[in-house]
Amino acid sequence: MSTDSAFSKERILEKLRQIIRSYGEANELNEFYFSRDVDLLIDEFKLYERNLIWETGNADPQSPEQRHSPEMIDLVTAFVKQLIAIPDGCAEVFPFETVDELCEEYGIECDRYWR
Repeated sequence: MSTDSAFSKERILEKLRQIIRSYGEANELNEFYFSRDVDLLIDEFKLYERNLIWETGNADPQSPEQRHSPEMIDLVTAFVKQLIAIPDGCAEVFPFETVDELCEEYGIECDRYWR
């Protein structure tokens, strides 16, 4: 499987944009389903990451210092920026917890992206 397959960065980010467009703002009524759909997409990009590691060898999943490839950090940074831009309709936890978890896992300084 090559990186230009269904797991490409562009396709993953486009799927996220489609999810965001379909829900609009994150609010108490839709946050469960909104979060679920985004979590499914996160699972998808983790498959993309495994494929990247297999093809390029640019990361070592066993090494805490080099756990994620530069390509994945770039993808997750773009993903997080889109999540942060979701209009807040008074949702309780989404997308805030998702952003925090991704930033921690991928070593991204998310504070600089919050408005």
